[in-house]
Amino acid sequence: MDSARDADFVYIRTMLQANAISRDEAISTAAKSLLTVFSSFNINLDSLALDSQTEELDRVMAVWTRDENKPHFETLALTADLDKLIASIKSYKDFNQTRGNNTNKQTPKVREIRRYLQKQLVMWLDILEGMANLNDDAACLQCLTEANVFINTQSAYLKTKATRKADTEVDA
Repeated sequence: MDSARDADFVYIRTMLQANAISRDEAISTAAKSLLTVFSSFNINLDSLALDSQTEELDRVMAVWTRDENKPHFETLALTADLDKLIASIKSYKDFNQTRGNNTNKQTPKVREIRRYLQKQLVMWLDILEGMANLNDDAACLQCLTEANVFINTQSAYLKTKATRKADTEVDA
């Protein structure tokens, strides 16, 4: 979805830049008029983070879709391309909204998971360091074996969860 939106935007931006140096005065003036929007906004919207890109693109589209700019797009024969960009923006927003609605609200936040895992790792490392100081190789090996079992269990769980999610998306 994002790549289609980016491609449509890049096409219009490139056409405007090319037409800005046209020898035809009407075409050049129309393109330059539409390019002035980028004195306020980032011309490389396609390279921004998705949220920033969406916000900036909404602002650009608010300017480009004003009544006074419609004749410029008609002069440049880009009206259909502007409509295509508007459709791809809407499609992306609909997809993003649907994706947001489908997320499980019970899922813990990434920061919480990271903190938990960091605490667990530090605990295991402290245990290993303590055992190493005791020169107890058997206990250290047992601890490492249990840590490995825990890691393998978590890995299997995550793979199963990813497979289920992929199967659900394929069925939909």
